[in-house]
Amino acid sequence: QVEQYSVFANAGTTLTGSWGLYGWFGYQDRDTRSAAFPRLASATTALAGYPDGFLPLINTKSRDINSAVGLKGEVADWSVDLNVSYGRNKIGFRTLNSANYAYGAATPQDFSDGALIYGQLVAGLDVNRKLDVLQGLNVAFGLEARRESFEIQAGERASYTTPVTGAVAGAAVGAQGFGGFSTDNVVDRNRRNFSAYLDLEAQVTDALLIGLAGRGEDYSDFGSTGTGKISARYDVAPWIAVRGTASTGFRAPALQQQYFTSISTVIQNGAPIQTGTFPSVSPVAARLGGLPLEPEKSTNLSLGTVLRFGGFDLTVDAYRIHIRNQIGLSENITTSTSQSPEVNAQIAGLLAGSGATAARFFINGLASTTKGIDAVAHYRVRTVAAGNFDLTVAGNINDGKVTRVPTSTSTLDPAPTLFARSRILTLEDGTPGEKVTGSIDWSLDQLGALARVTYYGDVNQPGTTPAADVHSGKHVITDVELRYQATKGAQLGLGVSNLFDVYPDATITANNTTGVIGFPYYSPFGFNGRYLYARAGLSW
Repeated sequence: QVEQYSVFANAGTTLTGSWGLYGWFGYQDRDTRSAAFPRLASATTALAGYPDGFLPLINTKSRDINSAVGLKGEVADWSVDLNVSYGRNKIGFRTLNSANYAYGAATPQDFSDGALIYGQLVAGLDVNRKLDVLQGLNVAFGLEARRESFEIQAGERASYTTPVTGAVAGAAVGAQGFGGFSTDNVVDRNRRNFSAYLDLEAQVTDALLIGLAGRGEDYSDFGSTGTGKISARYDVAPWIAVRGTASTGFRAPALQQQYFTSISTVIQNGAPIQTGTFPSVSPVAARLGGLPLEPEKSTNLSLGTVLRFGGFDLTVDAYRIHIRNQIGLSENITTSTSQSPEVNAQIAGLLAGSGATAARFFINGLASTTKGIDAVAHYRVRTVAAGNFDLTVAGNINDGKVTRVPTSTSTLDPAPTLFARSRILTLEDGTPGEKVTGSIDWSLDQLGALARVTYYGDVNQPGTTPAADVHSGKHVITDVELRYQATKGAQLGLGVSNLFDVYPDATITANNTTGVIGFPYYSPFGFNGRYLYARAGLSW
């Protein structure tokens, strides 16, 4: 169940001459409630006040701010844009219709679980001008300063731990369904980043366009780096052009990847496991092989063509993306019959008292290469009597391979596997290898209609063994919409998403013995089936 409202204002005004002031402000409030896994009737649920069992509800309250103000103008024929933007998102968590078994009959049924907060303040200066060099040289450069912050706020005591006195011995601790963030999870971190860029684009001849760009960055937590790009486009004829780009990339670990920590239910091989996500430098993660996170780097290549024939245009681009020192989430490390009793005892000792029976954390050291082709064909038909038609077919074929996995630095002996089959296949097969979308958009005066058909290739939700894999299957989703859109007055829309009520392939019983989820949650189109919507607006 989702209840959401948004407000947005966008404004601008001329100050003097070529100078103007602009800005915007947006606010969104979203309240979402979804079910956790049911707790079936037992002596434990009866003691907590639920003789017939109960279904915990996870309630999130998201409040999001998006704002900016800027000053635009010209200085000595150079276009200048000076801007400042601020964004902040807070997600508050509650668990409803639940229980903390450690409290017994005294347990609350609703819990405040704490909150996650992320904020970003950015100030930038962008300058550009087209010079009379060659057949036109566009020069752009700029500066940017950014401050990021990430915070975890603790929930009430009953959401994550035992009562001060009178705890039920041996009972599961924390709110069932979603345990709150504890005082040990509290985080308040920030970092700063400064960057500068230069972008040159020259029309060398009537047919040849060449671009060069470079960017330097300095992070308060990761030092300095530089990236670059070279691109070219050549118009072979008025109806055909070829283009290509080569670039390097850099991505510092997100604050959330470095510092997020929680205990939650994770499904592994069809069974729920209480899993702790720990910072990579925490005592638990360090013993299991965690190290301080480092930046990712990439090399990107693309080559494509553009075709134009009247109202028809076609673009086809092939690409190759190679990421080094990639960040990934480790295996769910837990006790297992495949491990020695000594390692199982050490893992159990590390997790004792945490409320988790498994641990995971982010690690560097992966390398992956993704190759693919993007193609988009678009045809416009304009008629007086029948209206306007826009026909689009877009397709993507891609193949990703993990070419390197990190070795364990765990102090346990023997060391547990950090990155194995399920994590590798999540990166390689966790998204569709093929996706094709065809759409027809029709409009005549104030009436309009849209029909869209999307084909998704198979997705693998991998288990620890091939027998535990769950596949979504290959499926086609159809969406339709009718609309009435007047320039002034009422605006109406009626639509159906997933018209034919298509679901991914059901999870077989062997991979879902507990019945927790009937369909693969890796499904690229979800597993909620058909839904209908109505949209109404008013313009004046």
